[in-house]
This record gives sequence, structure tokens and C-alpha cells, in this order.
Amino acid sequence: FFLYILILPVLIDWALPQPLTADLLFAAGVCLIVLLGIRFMKKASWISGILLGVSGAFLYGTKPLGFFVALANFVLIGLVIWRDANIKAAVKKIKFKFLAFSVGVFILVSLPWIVALSYKYQHFTITTSTTLNHALVGPTSPANPLNTSIIPPPNPTAFSSWEDPSNYPIQDWSIFSSPHDFVYGVGLFLSNIAGAAASFNAVTMISVGVFIGLLIYQINMIVRNKFKLQLLDYVTGMSLLIILSYSLVLVLERYIYASILLMTIVAIVSFDKFPVKKFIIKPVGLIVLLVLLVSTYYPAITSLHNSDGIGKLYYLEAKAIKPYIPAGSKITSNISDSIFTCYHDNYRCYGVVTTNNIPADQQTLYETIKSEHIKYFVDYGTIADEPYVVTFYRKYTTFYKTVLVKVPPINAYNVNIYTFN
Repeated sequence: FFLYILILPVLIDWALPQPLTADLLFAAGVCLIVLLGIRFMKKASWISGILLGVSGAFLYGTKPLGFFVALANFVLIGLVIWRDANIKAAVKKIKFKFLAFSVGVFILVSLPWIVALSYKYQHFTITTSTTLNHALVGPTSPANPLNTSIIPPPNPTAFSSWEDPSNYPIQDWSIFSSPHDFVYGVGLFLSNIAGAAASFNAVTMISVGVFIGLLIYQINMIVRNKFKLQLLDYVTGMSLLIILSYSLVLVLERYIYASILLMTIVAIVSFDKFPVKKFIIKPVGLIVLLVLLVSTYYPAITSLHNSDGIGKLYYLEAKAIKPYIPAGSKITSNISDSIFTCYHDNYRCYGVVTTNNIPADQQTLYETIKSEHIKYFVDYGTIADEPYVVTFYRKYTTFYKTVLVKVPPINAYNVNIYTFN
């Protein structure tokens, strides 16, 4: 109960400061397959097999990484059953039969989406985002093209190229291409591991402590040749798997929400018999309790105080701009945040305009904009920091409207709209 109280403000803090993303849904899906995995290991049946398989397909639907996490989940469940000395061989055989059935359900439910993707790209594929994300973090990779160039939406019904970025003009790389790339790849992995560790706040420090303790214990068991998998090791392994997977590319706090929640589950189970009441009545225990409560509830209270609702800022921007730009219009801007306006107001976003002081390059950029029939440029107030862009818009655009965006209770700012000549 004590740890449940501590995790609640973290969930609030995750949800309010930024728009909800697939990462929260992915985290919920990971927790679901782990909890159903525990149920399956305790009592394997046709029903538990179906639930586990369908939940794995649901996880794949939230993010492409979910497909591989779901497969790893089946492998870990199989290892726990195989290493459980308390299960008779005949019972293990039955559980493995149900596990194979569950994998079949997972593949069957996932298959329509895999077939659709493979048909679209004319080759077998589970996802195209993995290659792109890896390409964007290479040693010589440029910035995300959507944030630095004009890229049209991939089809007539799409709002922006985010809906299918597989055709971005960027090359993938490999750590095995050269010694330099190998060193870079190892450094990237280690820096991402450090970033993951830094993402854990005060409430999850308890979970991290339990997590590290379990790893040290199992390493000791391996050395003594007494290693065996338990349910807590299974949950810990799933948490570690997600961190390691993202560390190959990029780690942001929202990417490892699932790991944080799984570590908390481990901590809750581990501390189930811990004498919390006897601990907190002591001076040291009371101080620890107060520090944890303040450090975990302060960010949540701040988020509640500063937030007017989930994604409200982008909604207010879109509402302010909507009367002046017709639905269906093609727009570009100076920051990628305009994509949220496009989704709210039914515009078609064509990326971000950046340029330099070479007249020939500016003319080419303008010709691209005209060829795409882009009419509006939306300036969110950062254009003054880019003198070359200012020069470009003074030459090729006409001022149209200044829109005041009011953010209660006291904040307000201007958004300038221009039309291309």
C-alpha cells in the first residue's frame, strides 16, 4: 500500500505535462502481458493461453517494439516453467503445449496487420520504424528530416509525413561497418543506459534497489551453479529487456515507462512482508517517508497546477488559428509542433522550413513550396532567432494575420500567419 501511494503521483506527472503518446499505452500493455504471464505460469489453460496471446498482439498494436517484447515474454515464460523444479515433467509438457498454443494465437491475431504492412511495402515486414529510428542516431546522421525540411504527407488522407516516415531521405548504418562505428555504437549504448538510470525518480529508486539486488543475487546463484528462475526474476527480466532494447537506439523517459512500472511491481511484491508500520514510527523511518512523499508528490502537484488539461496548449493554438486558415489547407512552419495544429484543424503539414543565406538555395526552396501548392506559413515566435529564415520570408511571403493565443490564467503569446507569394 505504501508503494502504491508513491507510484500514483508519478502516473499523474507522466500524463499531464505533455500530450498522451503510445508510450503510456505500451507501458500498460507490457504490464498486462506480464500479469497474464504470471497467471499463465500458475495455471496454464486454453483460456489463459488465449488471453496471453491476444494481449501480446495488443502490445504489438501499440508500438512495433511490442512484437519483439511479446515474443521475449513467451521465451521467458518458457524458461521459468523449464527451470521450475517443483513442476513434474508431465505437467511441464502440458504447460508447454498451452504456451505453444498461446504463441499461435499471438501470431494469428497479429497476422492481418503484418500482411497489410508487407503488401503495402511489397516485401515481408513487421515494422519500418526500427530502421528509421536506428538511422537517425548514426555517427553522421542528419537531424530528423521532418524537423528540418519540406516533406509532403505520404498519401491524400494523411495529415503529415509522421504517419509514414519510411521514405525519409536518410541512410541506415551498422556498428560493424568500421571500427569507428563500432566504438560509436558501444558509446551510444552506454550513454543510453546512463540516460535510463537518470530517468528514474525518487519513487523508483526503491524499485531500482530491489532490481539491482535481484540481479546480484542471481549472478551469485549462477556462480554457485544454483541458478533458478522465479516470478520476480521474470518481471525483472522483462523490465531489463525493454531498457536494453531502447538503449540500442534512444532512451527517453516516456520510452521506459513500462520498465518503471515493472520495477515498481517487483518492489511491491518484494516489500509485501516488510514491516512498514514499525519502520516509519522510528525517526529515521519517518524522515525517509517524508522525503519520499515530498519528492514524489511535488512534481505531480506542480503538473496539476500548471496544466489546464492534457494537450490543452496545442488545442488552444489550433482553436486560435482555425478561423483564419481553411480546413484542408497545406501549411508549413518554423517548428515541428505545428503537427498538433494540423491534427486538430484538419490541415496538411509539410514539415519545417529551414534555409541559409545562399540565394540559389532559397530560390530552390521557394520553387519546391510553390510546386507543392503550400499556401500558409505559421510562425510560432522563434523565427527571430534564425536570420536566414527571416530573410527568406521577407522575400517570398506576405504577412497575413497575427493571432493571440491565450493560455489561462495569465499567459498569452502571438502566432504570426504568412501567405506565400
